[in-house]
Amino acid sequence: METLARAANRGSIATGAEGYTIDNSFVQEYNSTRTVEVIYGGFGGNDPTTTKGTISFWFKWGALNGGAAVWKLLNVYNSQVSIMPEGGTYDSSIYVAVYNESVLKLVSTAKFRDTSAWYHICAVFDTTLSTASDRVKIYINGVRITDWSTANYPSQNADLLLVKENTKHFAGHNVNAGKPYGYYADMYYIHNQAKDVTDFGEFDADTGIWKPIEYTGTFGSYGYHWDFSNASNLAEDQSGNDASTNQMSCSAFNVTSSMQSTDTPTNNFATCTYGAFPGNTNLTITEGGTKVTTVSGGLVQYDMNFSWYSNILAPYNSGKWYIEVYVTNQDASVFGIAPNQGSILAAPNNNWDRRVFLYNGSVNYNYGTSSGVDSSRFTFTTGDILMAVIDADNQRVTFGKNGGWMDTSSGVTNSSPTVWYTYSGGDWDEYGGFVGFYGTTALTNANPDWEVNHGGYHTYTISSAETDANGYGTFEYAPPTGYYALCTKNLAQYG
Repeated sequence: METLARAANRGSIATGAEGYTIDNSFVQEYNSTRTVEVIYGGFGGNDPTTTKGTISFWFKWGALNGGAAVWKLLNVYNSQVSIMPEGGTYDSSIYVAVYNESVLKLVSTAKFRDTSAWYHICAVFDTTLSTASDRVKIYINGVRITDWSTANYPSQNADLLLVKENTKHFAGHNVNAGKPYGYYADMYYIHNQAKDVTDFGEFDADTGIWKPIEYTGTFGSYGYHWDFSNASNLAEDQSGNDASTNQMSCSAFNVTSSMQSTDTPTNNFATCTYGAFPGNTNLTITEGGTKVTTVSGGLVQYDMNFSWYSNILAPYNSGKWYIEVYVTNQDASVFGIAPNQGSILAAPNNNWDRRVFLYNGSVNYNYGTSSGVDSSRFTFTTGDILMAVIDADNQRVTFGKNGGWMDTSSGVTNSSPTVWYTYSGGDWDEYGGFVGFYGTTALTNANPDWEVNHGGYHTYTISSAETDANGYGTFEYAPPTGYYALCTKNLAQYG
């Protein structure tokens, strides 16, 4: 596989039992006060010189926002190293800089905007090298970035001030606009060592996808490793340094166990993304791509400015898939299943011939030569948990509510799906997914809101913590027998 194709990989792979598995991630939220950090001190004026260092971590967008660091160093000398999306909102170039941008500033020409992908970011610093461009090496998914719109490299033997008295390293520390929406996983700082990117990952022999491997090297005196495995202390250092020295201390502020996720580079779950474009004023997506909030507006029925869809789609003819949606505000809420963003999220009466939607107590369907409204179905309101399944093996879909599934007349009395809406594969295109949007035929100020749970992360309160039969996902209700969370490990097996 050529280099450019590798750089475009989604950064996730369903590794088998013999592979290295990352089990947890930390969910950061835009402009929140959540912080996972390490603070250094106790040097007594004898600060270590740092001409070398390595930073490695995995990151997945919850939504695009721009202007916020995904890793940041800050200390009392106003020295700072930031790895962040650069430029205007939704630009998402990679930006690496220190306190004085004339000393070090790199801005990639390439953009990194895929909200369904896990990106591995590795920054290697070694100012002792004679070649300026080798003193800072940045890799995305194992591929070194060499095309920079701005490239200012540090002078030879420059002290990057990575560790000093009262220096703090942050995961997602705010810069100007705030923190990024996103997930962090397997985060390392290796002190005073310039490591190889292959110490942290490798290209899969079968797929060519960059995947994580277990790091077996040392950390240096002040390095750390956050794997976010301890829900009660997401800042717990796994390197051993935090416990063995009083010169560094890891802490989590305004972080709770609910901010731990099972959405990781080795099992990537679907989340929500915008139906039209990021940052439209009618809809915001937060909390790792799971919370969708609309604002009052005057849009016509099915306007895509009010829509979200799953950013990982299910094959139209293979597998059985489950989702839950907590209705935060029912107000003209529509929830359903559609082939893909290109055909479903279009203007009214344009390519709306392949969908099944639950709305206001009825099911509205149109697939192939069949269309209509099944009005003898259940209503739902704010506070309900809606369920939906795609049975792609038999090309059919159905809905449920609060643990029950539609019955043959009206209501939700069935313990398993029995009432189906069948589509033909030719009309489903190649892939299908879950969608939600604003649904009223008149100009109105309706503003429905959802909390969407594909299994990897959720924000509504769950009391039962059910999983699918493979043990993936966390849901309020157990998926029906044979149905699975929409994630890469299940897709590898059933998709």
